[in-house]
Amino acid sequence: MDRRLISQKLKPKPYQQVFFSYIKYKAIAPVFNDELEKVKLNSKLQVLLVTGIAKSDGLFYHLKDKVKKVTHLKFKDHHNFEMNDITKIKNAFHEISGEDKIILTTEKDAMRLNYPMIKEELGDLPLFYIPIRIEMHERDKQIFCERIIDFIRRN
Repeated sequence: MDRRLISQKLKPKPYQQVFFSYIKYKAIAPVFNDELEKVKLNSKLQVLLVTGIAKSDGLFYHLKDKVKKVTHLKFKDHHNFEMNDITKIKNAFHEISGEDKIILTTEKDAMRLNYPMIKEELGDLPLFYIPIRIEMHERDKQIFCERIIDFIRRN
């Protein structure tokens, strides 16, 4: 969506300013086993994406552009994984043909999966998470920092 349209829709007061940010996806990392071979997203890789967050479409489309195939297993927001969910994850993973495949989840969901009982069930599978950072667009960051510095100087 256009920045101008978003700003108009928000209707900031004259003394307010709208700043724009975006999600930056980092390199994937193993959930349980730091000794897992490093994997980079590539056009031969198939991914079982497991999410329990409200808005996972951005991650799905990010992956879709980078890997051969994404199979998305969605759970509700703030989902607490139970053993029947783990069975669903394992079954979905094993249904993906080929050897070049991983399970990928969000950093938030990785914390929900990091329990001894779940590790026992999933520990032998290539389970990774994708860290994120929230970045401001460069011009917005510059203006934001200038406003903070100006505020500090005045007070």
